[in-house]
Amino acid sequence: MSMPEYPPPEPKKNRTLIIVAVVVAVLCCCWVGVLAIGWNFGDQLIQSLGIQL
Repeated sequence: MSMPEYPPPEPKKNRTLIIVAVVVAVLCCCWVGVLAIGWNFGDQLIQSLGIQL
């Protein structure tokens, strides 16, 4: 009696690259938001802190 042949198990997919890409994209979006807020309200912030340029 021969052993039945089973297909080998599929290797697990490596999702590290996808996770890193998503984290980088989120950080870039946050950075763009901070820059936009700084661009719009930077003069007011500098005046409220009393910084002379």
